Amino acid sequence: MQDVAAHVEGTVRGAVEAAARLRELPDSTLDEILRDAASRLVSRADVVLEANANDMAAGQRTLSGAVLDRLRLDPTRSASCARRRTRRRARSCRSQACCRS
Repeated sequence: MQDVAAHVEGTVRGAVEAAARLRELPDSTLDEILRDAASRLVSRADVVLEANANDMAAGQRTLSGAVLDRLRLDPTRSASCARRRTRRRARSCRSQACCRS
């Protein structure tokens, strides 16, 4: 269990450090990053959906139906996520909890 806790702590620490670096970037750079992420999501949707299906299958043993539904991706949800990334601007991203310290 300590290995899992250490992994989670390391991942969270990395995410906090990355968020701090993102806050320092100009809005135009953040916009470009969001557009690139959306483009990659669309171009690699088959890989993302396959990985999600594998994760969902593994989660059947330990996650509730509500959590699984929230995490489940399908082509419609994936495309919707990509569209939101292309419309979201850096300023709105900065207001999100993921970008605040």
